Amino acid sequence: MRKFLFFLIFILNLNTTAFSKNDLYEKIDLFGEVLENIKKDYVDEVDQAEMMDSAINGVLQSLDPYSAYMSPELFKEMQTDTKVSLVVWNRNWNGSWSSKSNFTH
Repeated sequence: MRKFLFFLIFILNLNTTAFSKNDLYEKIDLFGEVLENIKKDYVDEVDQAEMMDSAINGVLQSLDPYSAYMSPELFKEMQTDTKVSLVVWNRNWNGSWSSKSNFTH
């Protein structure tokens, strides 16, 4: 949660003309209060880690349509093992083709 608050402070400090420092801290306090009220009073139990990921994603998406947050778990799911083969073909003196080498990486 601390990392998120530091991140939120950093993002909100980028636009210092829109908020004074007091307004910024009031917004951060309000955000903390909202999280506490959700945890305490919401009808269903909420996964706080998922809620924080959504909050971070919301901040990033407000920047532009191309920015988004990917949790470490989602990032790991998105990774795929790729196998690349390289075959170098060689034309022989008699005009036929043959495989010179095959590398797998």
